[in-house]
Amino acid sequence: MASCELTLEDLLPEVANVFAIQESALFNCMSILSTTITRHEEESKSKASAADIAQVRGDVKKATEFFGDSKKMIQRLEKTQERLLAELSDLRQENASKDTALAALERQQEQHMAAYEQHLEELDRRFEYIS
Repeated sequence: MASCELTLEDLLPEVANVFAIQESALFNCMSILSTTITRHEEESKSKASAADIAQVRGDVKKATEFFGDSKKMIQRLEKTQERLLAELSDLRQENASKDTALAALERQQEQHMAAYEQHLEELDRRFEYIS
């Protein structure tokens, strides 16, 4: 029966894709927010009070900080992904060398068993000769 196990390597491309989509969405939101703010400032320049403009600028600053924090998080996650891929590669290399060593030991065991069987056959022949 086939196993439905997902490995870290199976999920990494999907996670990277999600991060790229989120980054694109953040850029899109920032563009929309900037356009909206600019349009809002232009439309209400004559009506807006200094407090309203300060509020909008504060909102823009908060959105920019959020975007910056999100970008930093994405970069940290990308570095973690790179590190995990490197660890996975190291583990694969280690497993490959262990598999090679195991195969060599199995061949050696087969050779020893063949030599042991030959030795037993020789002892049987000598015993028959003596009897």
